[in-house]
Amino acid sequence: MSTPDDPDYAAALRIGELIARGGGNVATGGYGGVMEAASRGAVENGGRAIGITVQGWTMREPNPYLSENRPSADLYDRLRSLIEGSNAFVTLGGGIGTLAELALAWNHLYMKLILARPLIVVGKGWKQAIDDMSNLLEISSAHLALVEFCDDVDAAVDSLREKGILS
Repeated sequence: MSTPDDPDYAAALRIGELIARGGGNVATGGYGGVMEAASRGAVENGGRAIGITVQGWTMREPNPYLSENRPSADLYDRLRSLIEGSNAFVTLGGGIGTLAELALAWNHLYMKLILARPLIVVGKGWKQAIDDMSNLLEISSAHLALVEFCDDVDAAVDSLREKGILS
């Protein structure tokens, strides 16, 4: 899990800040690491941070920067809430949960289960990771057309501005 001295934490803190300054809210899984950093960045800059946590996860505490905690019944309800309630998806580094969230949001977009919205992956490693996954999985050009690759959070926020998600 990222800590305040990690580059991933700093990137998440910055994106939370930029989203808040652009008039947006941050929604995360509500726990520590990059979720905490994005929440902190938003709240410390006048924005809101919504955490979608899981009621039964007593081994984890919601991060202290949440403006609102929305406990969900289980992991699947949490994922559904995050996906259906977002205007855009921005994925930074993280753990296996981050990969699951990205894959599920991406699949929902591809299957047109939700309205089209930006799906941005941030960091130079994502392009290579998805290229590597395409050696094992069927990832077509139609799938790839749904993903925008940004090297850093500033580029991701610029893209959200261009798309009218942020001011």
